[in-house]
Amino acid sequence: MMNLVTYELTTSAGKTVSAINTATAGQFTITTAATDRTIVAGDWVYLYFTAAGSHPLSISGWWQIFSTNGSTSHTVKIASTPTAVDLSTHFVNAVFSSSATNKDVPVYIGTDYNVGMVNGQVVGFSAPEIRIVRRLGMAINATMRMTDTSIPAYSAFKPWLVARSESDTGGQLIVKQPRAEVTLPAVKVLSTISGAGTYVNGNLITSTTAVPASITRYPSRLAVSYDNYPEIFDNLWAVNADDSNSILDINSSDGQEITGVIPFFGESAFGAAMQSGVLVVFKQNSIYLVDLAAKAAGQTSVQRLQTQGLGCTAPYSIAPTKNGIVFANESGIYALRTNQTSEYLGRYMERNWQEKVDLGALSIASCPPIS
Repeated sequence: MMNLVTYELTTSAGKTVSAINTATAGQFTITTAATDRTIVAGDWVYLYFTAAGSHPLSISGWWQIFSTNGSTSHTVKIASTPTAVDLSTHFVNAVFSSSATNKDVPVYIGTDYNVGMVNGQVVGFSAPEIRIVRRLGMAINATMRMTDTSIPAYSAFKPWLVARSESDTGGQLIVKQPRAEVTLPAVKVLSTISGAGTYVNGNLITSTTAVPASITRYPSRLAVSYDNYPEIFDNLWAVNADDSNSILDINSSDGQEITGVIPFFGESAFGAAMQSGVLVVFKQNSIYLVDLAAKAAGQTSVQRLQTQGLGCTAPYSIAPTKNGIVFANESGIYALRTNQTSEYLGRYMERNWQEKVDLGALSIASCPPIS
């Protein structure tokens, strides 16, 4: 679980739970028939209900074994002590993975009556691939959240995966790594799933094939090569721009993406009343000036212009003119003058702009070539 975890899909109904002891506050003990392998601290177990009904929420789901007392009795820690369960009413089963390694997490894809699993997921009520994707996503989030750091082998554990697999993902499992790492996560399918193909990043993969995660996107980052060596860059994947001579992060926390970059020659934002050659960087709702020479000298290199929320959402509209740079967004056509002020130019075509221009397609709109 520290940096490698295997999720095992299984249709095995698991072992019937014959007793749940809640005598000790903050933990409970599950007693099952002997499992197929030796259970050790750190192993994962999935508890579920095999029949419909009003079931208690306190014990269902994924749990990490805190300690084991032989082959049939296993202790799990819990934040609040659950109430006693009438097994003749609730029919609780325990599913362990078949592997002997404690890095494996069972993902039960059979008939499951846990809360959150029933609706649209019971066998017969949804396509198997949809059920698999949703339960796998739940398993990833649950195990990342519930890993027991009081178990010595997991004392340094920090969650490193998050998954989405709900209806808005279109039947896909979206896995992200929220923790900043130099190494990108990779997915490896150990065995094929009967009746369903496995796609990673849009590509059909076969068993035992390792697929690296998609490259991390930096929507607010500029990359600058070394002088006279346009193909050489320094540490493009640095988390902090200060750790690289080649990258500049243009206010990466503003939630916007860079939509265009163009050279600009005008009154400098970085010196007193002097002319300077810099770059103009457009975002959806803001405009920045970037001085590459200042970056190389270790000085402030990024300056945001006061544009009252104006930016560029039509990348192909950006064009140099004699008196500045022209750009457009949903509200019209503007110019960035050499004194770094923005000016509205669309007064005479405002009606056409609002009534005839497909504003939703500005990001891909371009002018036809002039013949």
